[in-house]
Amino acid sequence: MAKPKTIHVYDAECNIQVRKAVLDTSQVKQTLSCTNDECVDDLIASSIVGAGSVIVAGSIVMVSNVVYWIEREQECQAVN
Repeated sequence: MAKPKTIHVYDAECNIQVRKAVLDTSQVKQTLSCTNDECVDDLIASSIVGAGSVIVAGSIVMVSNVVYWIEREQECQAVN
């Protein structure tokens, strides 16, 4: 499942630390040797939930990075 994660990165242009949002994708181990229909159904459901998770988390990352970019611009102007 994908989760948004905030990291700190050095911005050499402004000589400041800035925040950046990234996707943290941790893999969930799944058994690929399905022996019945129930197992196949579980794998399909997990795939659908996983895809939805990436879409939601990716949207959060995009919005967060816009906010962090605005913060960076303000801090950069304050330093210069």
